[in-house]
Amino acid sequence: MIVVAAGLMRSGSTWQFNALRLIMEAAGLEDVGTGFVNDLDDVLHHRHLAIKTHVYLPALNRIADHVLTSHRDVRDAFASLVRFDPNRKPSPGEVFDRSFRHYRAWAAISDYDMPYETMVQRPLEPLRQIADVLGLGHLDLDPVLEKLERIKPPVEKTDPDRQNLLWTGHITDGRIGSFHETLERSQLLDIERKYGRWLTRHGYALGEEVES
Repeated sequence: MIVVAAGLMRSGSTWQFNALRLIMEAAGLEDVGTGFVNDLDDVLHHRHLAIKTHVYLPALNRIADHVLTSHRDVRDAFASLVRFDPNRKPSPGEVFDRSFRHYRAWAAISDYDMPYETMVQRPLEPLRQIADVLGLGHLDLDPVLEKLERIKPPVEKTDPDRQNLLWTGHITDGRIGSFHETLERSQLLDIERKYGRWLTRHGYALGEEVES
């Protein structure tokens, strides 16, 4: 079984990857390989795979048995990217726009598109959804959640953890709606104009200036 976790960047995608990894572990699946998509060649020999990516790759899509994605209010996701690396080149806007295009390609074929807000407020719900996708709905997921909650980013600056894929400073501010404290008004208006239809379709309210 090959499962791809291909969520929008800064939207709980690493949480979802670890949830997937731990659910496969709890099910007693043997010979499981996990990692980033750039590790794929090194783990393809395993019987089961959990692969994380932010890039849509047709070849990976063709071999995937299941696809999981995650999304978030794009204003919060963009604000998280700005906080994570404000001086990055190319700019956060360019990086985010490219990531969003890849996310939408995966989301169109996703078995479960996890809302970040549900992950924060009711984390057992996405765990059940992921387990159901994998045909493992019988599992007791409370121990999985306990393990997930113990996973923390490394304290000292280092490469991503080889198992959980977390970076130093990976989590910048997990609060829902905290984008107001990070984004400038011009950034906020640009995002809402660019992604307004998507935000509305996914239940996120727009600012009054954009709505009018």
